[in-house]
Amino acid sequence: MALLLLLFGLLFSCEPSGTGDAIPVLVYKGASKTVLRQGDLNQDSLWLMFDFEDGDGDLGFGSGDPSADVYLWDERTGNLHNAFKLPDLPPSGGSAQKGSLRLLVFTTCCLFPDNIPPCSAPPQYPTDSLRFSAYLTDRAGHQSPRVLSERIDLHCQ
Repeated sequence: MALLLLLFGLLFSCEPSGTGDAIPVLVYKGASKTVLRQGDLNQDSLWLMFDFEDGDGDLGFGSGDPSADVYLWDERTGNLHNAFKLPDLPPSGGSAQKGSLRLLVFTTCCLFPDNIPPCSAPPQYPTDSLRFSAYLTDRAGHQSPRVLSERIDLHCQ
């Protein structure tokens, strides 16, 4: 699994009065667009936006650790689409951490019935759609509940 530092726009704050909940929370806020051209490389992309909060302030593994923090799944297949690493965050001293993040997500292939190869362009299937699910992990191994994106349409032609 390749970890990519495709995380951009992380806004971060520490607050002395947090919930204290050890389980991080990830809230889906939206996508920069809801239509992509299919592709097996980086032909198209979109931004997925989230808010996050961790009551005990132990987010981010740091640049010295290869562990990913945010996992993005393709709900059509149940397969991992990508894993992202948070940038180094300042120590929170056990205070709540919350902020916003944006993930740059590259396109994927359309999937077809009848053993038609992915990423082809059969005229009888001009479109496909998918939804992403995501979760956030903290250093203690706590995982946020998965959140689901809206439907993203894929143009297969």
